[in-house]
Formats: sequence, C-alpha cells, structure tokens
Amino acid sequence: MLFNPSSTPIICSPKFERFGFERQHLLVPLLAWKVLAPGRNARNVNLFQKTILKLIRAGVVHSSEIAEHMALDPELVKFIIAAQLQPNGLLDDNFKLTTEAEEALEDGIIGGKELSTAYLFQEPWSGKLLPRIANALETIEPDKFDDKGFPRFLRSRGEGSYEKPFCLKATRLPDAPDTEAVFEALELAETARFNSLQVSGDWAESRTIFSRGYELMEERPIQVLAWCYVKKADNGEVPWLASDPFGYFPAADYMRELLNERLEKDQHLAGRVARLFNIEYGDSADLQATLEQDEEQLRLELLAEWPWLSAYPELERYVGSLLRLSKANLSSDDKCRWEDIDSECITGQKVAECLMKVLLKKYSGKPVCHMLRGNDLAQSESKRRKPLDRGSRVTLFDHLPVAGLNLNESEALASQDSNRLCDAIERRRGSLKALLAGALLTCFCHPGHPFVELEHRSPGWIRKLLQLANLRNKAGHASGEQLDKQQVFNQTQWLISWVKLFEKEI
Repeated sequence: MLFNPSSTPIICSPKFERFGFERQHLLVPLLAWKVLAPGRNARNVNLFQKTILKLIRAGVVHSSEIAEHMALDPELVKFIIAAQLQPNGLLDDNFKLTTEAEEALEDGIIGGKELSTAYLFQEPWSGKLLPRIANALETIEPDKFDDKGFPRFLRSRGEGSYEKPFCLKATRLPDAPDTEAVFEALELAETARFNSLQVSGDWAESRTIFSRGYELMEERPIQVLAWCYVKKADNGEVPWLASDPFGYFPAADYMRELLNERLEKDQHLAGRVARLFNIEYGDSADLQATLEQDEEQLRLELLAEWPWLSAYPELERYVGSLLRLSKANLSSDDKCRWEDIDSECITGQKVAECLMKVLLKKYSGKPVCHMLRGNDLAQSESKRRKPLDRGSRVTLFDHLPVAGLNLNESEALASQDSNRLCDAIERRRGSLKALLAGALLTCFCHPGHPFVELEHRSPGWIRKLLQLANLRNKAGHASGEQLDKQQVFNQTQWLISWVKLFEKEI
C-alpha cells in the first residue's frame, strides 16, 4: 500500500497550528526529494572587513599601516585579507577593490556561493512540485493508532479527546521531476520563504538565489504525509481555505488548489469539505452546487461593474476578493478581527501586483535589463560589466520620463537590486515594490506607457503604491503593532478606484 498511514512519516512544521475549531484535518501524501543546489547567500560585511577595504581604497595598502590605523595585530589584518577579502572576491590579485567590494561598502552586503541541501516536495497525482522547501523533515509521532492503523493525535489531555486526520489516497508514483521544474520550484519556494520572513518582521535573514545547477542526492524520494486542515472562509475570493503544512503562512493557495483538484475524484475528501458548510457527509453534488453558487454570485457582481476584467482572470479574482473583504470588514464595525484587516491588506497588494504583471507583459523592457546588468547593447557578452549599483539605479529612476516621480520615490524604488528588477521585468516575479519599479523602468522603452502621464489623472499614485507595499511590514514587525482598519480601508478603496483607470489602457 502506497503511503501507508501506519508507517509513513508525518511531517508538521513547528509553526503549524495543529488544533482548532471548525476544521477538517487531512494527511496529504507527498514525495520528498533531497536536492543539492548551488545558491548565492548574501551576508553582511563586518566592521573589520569594511574598515580595511576603506583604508585600502584610501591608499593605505600595507598590512602594517592598516594595523596601525586600526590598532590591531598585523597578523590579524593579513588573515582577514587572505582568508576573507580575497576569497570573497572583494580584493583582486593587485590588492585593488573589485566592483563587488564597492557595492559592499555602499550596501553593507557581500555574496558568496554555497552548496546547500534541501527537500523539495512533489504531489503524487499530477507530479507537480510544491512551492515549498525544507532544510530538514520535521516529523511528528501519533499518540496512538486506531484498529485500522490510522494515526490519532491527542487534542486535550484533560478531556482525552483525539484528532483523527483523514488520509488521502495515492495509487501510483509519478516520474522524477525534470531540471526546469526543480529550478522553478526552488525559486518559488525561496520567494515564499523570504516573503514569509518579512511578513513576520524578520528582515535579518537574507534571500537565496539558486543557480540552475542542482543534483538529486538520492534516486528515490522519501514518502511522507503532510498534515494540513481545511476551514470555511468567512469572506474573500474562495469559499474555503487550506492551511500551509510548512508554516510559511496560515493559508496556502497551492494547497487549496491541490485539494480542489481532488474533490471530484475523492468522495471522502468532498465529504470532509462538505462538513464545513453543514452539508451531509458524502453529498459532494450539494457541495459543488454551493461552491458554484458562490462563484457565480461573484462573477455576476464583477460583470456588472468590471466587464473588462474578464480578459484577466487572476486580476478579476483578486479584485472580487478585495471588494468582498472591504465590504465585509466595513459592515462588521468594531467586531472586525485583525486577521480580516490583514487579509484585506494582503489582497490589496495582490491586486496591485497582478496589474503590474499585466502591464509588464504588454510593455516589455529587455533593453532596460541590459542597462541594469551593466551591458552595452553594442558590446559582446565577453565585455559584460557589473550590474548597476544603487547610486546608478537612483540616477536611472530620476531620469525616467514619468510625471510626478520625485527623488524620494526614486531612492525607494532603487532599493530593489538589479537582479530583482530584471526578474520583475523579464519574468514578472517579485514583490509589489519590485514589480512597480520594473514596470516604471519599461517607460524608457514605451513613450506611450500609461504610467508616463498617469500623475495627471491620479496625483501621488506612486507614493500611495509604495505605502501599500510597506503597509503590512509595519504590523508584521515584532513590535506587536497591528494594522489600522481605517488606514487599510482608505488604501484599498483608493486602489479599487485606481485600477478602474486602466479599463482602456490594457
């Protein structure tokens, strides 16, 4: 039997909230592939390294002189140069600062290539890789098994009640993932991990950029069961939500999509979801009718006022969600929960991100990426230079032919490094700030871009989008501060009216 629940390890992140009310718990079979991937981890330049680099740049090149200026032992200075600065590519063979060293002195960041092991997860039905990565398999032991060998978990020692998750079935194993699928999964997983850390207020952790080289460390994957749950959504673009078993976020779209694809094929799973809507177990037809009615109501509402959105399904979905969330939060008065305000803010960001992606698809910017990478279009690949540093990026934004863009906004947009900007322009990936910055830069290539004169129709729109991009970080920080309901509502209502401006533009 594949994924035997009595013997298959059950993975569960320490961040995963195991128990709660009005939930249906599930065990989802997955294949865990161990991968060795070369990555690039950014790390801070320490005080000693930075001081030595500045002294060398100022013309103090002898280790004894550097040691005298820093009141250090000359041997320690020699060690830092030989063991840290030169191997990290900050000093060349002639003891000259490299371009990377100059950027490190400006940003305080250096990069080093590393090999790291990780687990990627593949679902067994279609063979898709999940956008999640784990350095280790966090497993949990059941408290007992029932007479059929299914695991049970003690909910409360005082009451002696147990939770028995429903285990989905898989009858065959898919083929091993190909190179492109692994690389894409690594990128998506790292983006999700990095965004999760920023949401929680952890900005000290750096982002890993994986190269295309990788190696499957084992010929066969490890079979695991991932513990997650589904619950009814109080409002939003979908009737029910699925939790993230890896603890990146409370709910995960990828897990909901996975389970949604299984509903028609698994009567027992449909019965579990039906319980959330007080539908009798096993009546999957009634469940489907309930879900379709909910979706149809949303579709009609959008068609009435936003007919042009039907050409952009993802944008249409998030706009519909935002309309529902803002309406529900407004009608709830003081009873509105902070999670609902948080969800409205996140959905507003997704609306803006989707619109940026639509514009980036319509208005390409390949020549801009050449500039960002330091390339001259007339030069060959052999003459490639270093990517633009932050100062050069500020200058680039400051010369954009976009009405209303000021220096403060240029500096904020230039905080996105050249690689992230190119990723946003070429692959339409990244945070809202990166996508906004990338979309603005494409105005160099398209004089008729809607952003060029948008300031005259929507004053201060760049500032307001940057505020939206930064809004949730304020609440995500460990200070314990929560989002202000009125502030979020004002932002999302402005965003809804702003999106309407693009009806004839896209």
